[in-house]
Amino acid sequence: MPARAQEQVIFASWVYTLVDAIGPLLLALAAGMIVTTLLFAYHLSHKHCIGYYWRSLRRSWTIMASRLALEFVVLAALFGTVRMEVPLTAPYTVPAALIVGLLWPIVPGLVMQHLAKTMSEEKLKGWLAPLRKIARSKFVDMQMSTQRLMQQDNIDCQAGVNDWRIEGVSGERMRRRIRWVYEDYREPIAREKKDARFLEHTYASHPGRKFQLLVRHLGRQHLRKALSEKDGHPTWDGKQERRESCEPRANGGRRYDDPGLLAEIGQGESEIEFD
Repeated sequence: MPARAQEQVIFASWVYTLVDAIGPLLLALAAGMIVTTLLFAYHLSHKHCIGYYWRSLRRSWTIMASRLALEFVVLAALFGTVRMEVPLTAPYTVPAALIVGLLWPIVPGLVMQHLAKTMSEEKLKGWLAPLRKIARSKFVDMQMSTQRLMQQDNIDCQAGVNDWRIEGVSGERMRRRIRWVYEDYREPIAREKKDARFLEHTYASHPGRKFQLLVRHLGRQHLRKALSEKDGHPTWDGKQERRESCEPRANGGRRYDDPGLLAEIGQGESEIEFD
């Protein structure tokens, strides 16, 4: 047998022996990493916007799986290195591997969160910048996928096509429905953001910006339902230029001019998230 072939056989035999020896540890490690990655991705997706988790995961799973596989190889190599120091038959080895797998995918993010609270901005922008990039890059592809899906939904909704198509409703009529639905939810949105400026019709005047605020507040499915059911407003035709007062009070003013309500919500510094 040629020398190169013998080396390949020896290497394959070594790999087989290693995997056979620490197989249960590798399975526990892989299970922990997969579970935590999926749960943390769901948390970020749910926080970002409800209704895009599975669609974003289908688009970005290959990149996430590649990064997860690379991390798994690194951890498996570490376990293989210490296999002579720790008895593999010890009862705590498999649970320990599972715990390491559960914690590993979120360790960079937790470290950066702690450092951001305890260190100056100069250091965070300096020598800790690589760690910050690692912490952010783990799920950035899924977040970008969610952003792209939301942007496409925004375009489709304003045009009244694809998943946002409602029989007999034109694009112009759909944009009016967006304004009407925002009229119903602008107070809860302002309370959520602790910023009374979101009560103003002119602050998020463009239908696309209203869609962004609504889809983040209601979620994709609930917004589609709200738009399908909302077909008018008692005092407003839904046009961009609005002049009439809404919700008149007994003294002739508007509810959204109430100083008590404005003080209760607060005048924050929130920015409209529009990508």
